[in-house]
Amino acid sequence: PVIALPAEAPLAAGRQLRRLPRFDLVIDAQGLLKSRLLARLVPAAERVGLASREPGGALLHRGIDRGGDIADIASEYRDLAQVLTGAGDPGPPRLEVADDARDTALGLLYEQNLAPGFVALCPYTTRPQKHWVDGYWPRLAHALAERGQVCAVLGGSTERAAAQRLVSGLPAGSV
Repeated sequence: PVIALPAEAPLAAGRQLRRLPRFDLVIDAQGLLKSRLLARLVPAAERVGLASREPGGALLHRGIDRGGDIADIASEYRDLAQVLTGAGDPGPPRLEVADDARDTALGLLYEQNLAPGFVALCPYTTRPQKHWVDGYWPRLAHALAERGQVCAVLGGSTERAAAQRLVSGLPAGSV
């Protein structure tokens, strides 16, 4: 089942999790205290997760050492899947894109006059404290422009105004 947990009401979220049916296995792929707490609230025969220096390891039945290549963040999740299933490495993940989504993206690229090979700058995250320093983006974009790269700033509708301010300080041709 997929449920939406109300972040502003953690007690209600906890009650929702405890009412779920009993699962055979719950996997904590983050290895954070908060993800371990959430995993512990779900009724399950077994809880496993990535080992880490975070507290709360005792909330899991089993911690699995992080494996994979540190330069390839997705590899630790593939390694976790291998440990849990015994299956071989499926290789890098593939992103399947529906035809209508691809057509929409191609339309946006055409509207912005962006040719293949542009650099996508993604300055926005779900939490502002994770944002890179604003002043660094123009420096990066100018360095890329010196190498012949065109930059496109990506973001959601809530970042539109901030993205427009950012683009105004980027090299000509940036969108």
